[in-house]
This record gives sequence, C-alpha cells and structure tokens, in this order.
Amino acid sequence: MPDGAPPHRQQNDCPDFFARSSRHRFNIGGLRVQNREEMLRRFRGSPAESDRQTIAPRRNGAALQSASLSTLCAHPEHQANANSYVLFPCGGPAKAHGFSAMKEAHLREQHTFAIGDIHGRADLLDTLLKAIDEQAIDAGVSYRIVFLGDVVDRGPRSREAMDIVAATLDRIPGSGLILGNHDWFPIRILDELTGDKQEMALAFWIHNLLGGATLMSYGLDPDDFSVADLATKLPARHLDLLRGAASHVELAHHILVHAGLAPGVPLSQQSAYDLMWIRGPFLTSTESFGKMVIHGHTVTDSGQCEIAANRICIDTGAYRTGRLSAAWIHPDGEISYLQTDPQKPGYAGIVSPRYL
Repeated sequence: MPDGAPPHRQQNDCPDFFARSSRHRFNIGGLRVQNREEMLRRFRGSPAESDRQTIAPRRNGAALQSASLSTLCAHPEHQANANSYVLFPCGGPAKAHGFSAMKEAHLREQHTFAIGDIHGRADLLDTLLKAIDEQAIDAGVSYRIVFLGDVVDRGPRSREAMDIVAATLDRIPGSGLILGNHDWFPIRILDELTGDKQEMALAFWIHNLLGGATLMSYGLDPDDFSVADLATKLPARHLDLLRGAASHVELAHHILVHAGLAPGVPLSQQSAYDLMWIRGPFLTSTESFGKMVIHGHTVTDSGQCEIAANRICIDTGAYRTGRLSAAWIHPDGEISYLQTDPQKPGYAGIVSPRYL
C-alpha cells in the first residue's frame, strides 16, 4: 500500500500516482514507470439531529504539495459548521451554487428530490426532471433538487447534462450540486496540481475515468488536448459550477453524499476523499451513521434503488442501463423513488426499490 494511503483504500479507487522520484520516473500506486505512455498502459481499464442543512467545504485554489490522494482530498481545517443553517460550497464559506441559507420551518416543509449519477445521459436527466415536476404539481408541493454528483464522463452528452444542471439550479430555489469524483477531476487538475502532476492527472481522467467522452461532448479531441485547453475551452460557468459544488448535504432525517461515509468518523470530520471515492468499508458497514445515508457512486447490482439498514443507493448505472433514478424525500422522512424506463424512452415514473 502506498505511503499515506488510508487503510480502507480500495484497489479500484484512484491510485496515488502523483509522486515523482529523484530520477524523474513517475511513481504510480507504488509502481515506477518511465513516462505517460507507460502509465496509461499500466492503468488503462482500471476502475479507477434537527431540521437543518449543512455542507462541509472542500479546499480549493492553491496547488497542494502532496503525493497522496488522501492528503489532496482531506482538509480537516475546513469543516462543516454543525450549528449553522448556512450552506458552504467546496471552495470555502461563500454561497454554493443554488444553495442559500434556509430557515428551520422552511426545511421542514420542503420536499427534496435527490438524483443519482447522470454520467452524460442528458436525455434521461431531461425525462426525469419533467417527471419530478409533474409529480410535485400533482402532489401540490414545493421542492428542490439535489444532484448527487458525477454529472459528467462515460455517457455521450456531458455538456448538455451540465447545461441542464445549471439551468435547474437557476430555476428551482434551494437546489444544489454535490461534487462527484468524476466532476472533481477537471477542477483538481486546474486548481490543485501543477506541472507533471497536471499532465498525468489529465491523462488518467481522459483514459481511465472516460473523461474523453466529456471532451467530445464539447466538440474537443481527447487525443489532442492539453491542460491549457482545459482552462480555456470548457465553459467558465461549468467549471465554476463544479468549483462551487458541495461535499454533502444533511437533511432532517438523511445525509446526502456522492460515495458514502467512513464508518466510525463523525460527519464533520469526514475526508473529501471518502465522500467522493469510498466503497468497501462503507458498503459493508452495518453501523448507524446517525441518519440514513443516500448515495450514488457504486452502481447497484439489481439496476434498482437498493435499501440497506443504514444507506440507500440510487446509482442505477444510467449511462449503460438507461435507468436514471431519484429519491423523493418527504419532509417527514418518507421516501418514494422515480426512475426512467429504458423500454419506454421519454418516460419516468414511480418504482419500487429493492431491500437488501
């Protein structure tokens, strides 16, 4: 295991490939390689309490002097204010895109729709949002949308998906975006890395995380694309949207997060790495996290939303299954589920979850 890696790091998580030796060979997950091409050869194909709402920030801006993803992601000095209704974005204590300060009474009466991993399926997102609007109108309720992250990569229409997310945040007050591990890579490359580390991270994003599909959706060539292009050829509004995304959202009865939580760690002390990347220790944990956790990141085996004793997964593999799912969280904590139907293009409706 690479130095500095947390003990629960999974083999299919993003490797610690940012260290460089004195002989100018790249150290990638403990393997020494000569150049970027060898790096790609080695890694191509590897998967890589009360009614309140708080968001724990992630540090943004200056390049970080670390060879470890766990160190890059974890910034304990930036914690959620557990006693505040103010919502902080990942970049610091300023207004997150779509989120604003909310009063306790308003939170109690607000319905929340949490949407799972989109991964470039703008077509499914458009269908699901229309179905959500119809359900809310029929029920006579006001609502907000919380996207659980991974808007981009894998699927063919990431740019359009980002446009829809941005428009939704503008259209529906109180809505917001949680940062997924795929969403994080472009802004990490630009804001947190320098030099060779940027180049290696760019190659990993394009080839391993299938960021190439995202670039093609912007009309760009992944095989002829540089870090400088990343800064100038992607819409500034999209990059700013990612920079302003939240790390998690806490509701009265639920915690919304992209990947999950590290067992045994208080919510205010969770690392950004775990919130975006964790799998095994969280998925196999039977302990309570204080509130039910609603997450994405790990595609369910059944293609349905899956409910365990302490968590609910709503990542139903939209980019390959045609099923994009949402959890309709009622103010009293009850949940209904909506999902697009691959057999009925343009349709989404209420579905039953699978209990584990």
